[in-house]
Amino acid sequence: MSVQDENLRIPSNDWRAYQGVLSRRVMAFMIDYAIVALLWIPAAVVVFFLGILTLGLGFSFIPCSLPVSPCCISA
Repeated sequence: MSVQDENLRIPSNDWRAYQGVLSRRVMAFMIDYAIVALLWIPAAVVVFFLGILTLGLGFSFIPCSLPVSPCCISA
């Protein structure tokens, strides 16, 4: 198979094609950030009760649970 010229995608030179892209991307980032922050709340509650049930040993999972919870959104 060979790449033919009609299959190549050339970016548009028209500035109107890119108008508003940055603001939409920033808004999408903020929404994603809020969703991840909302995932931290149940993770913190689970770790809190786990810490109480294990007489304090479960609190060692706090440093692990907060970085792991954003991975749940991409799974």
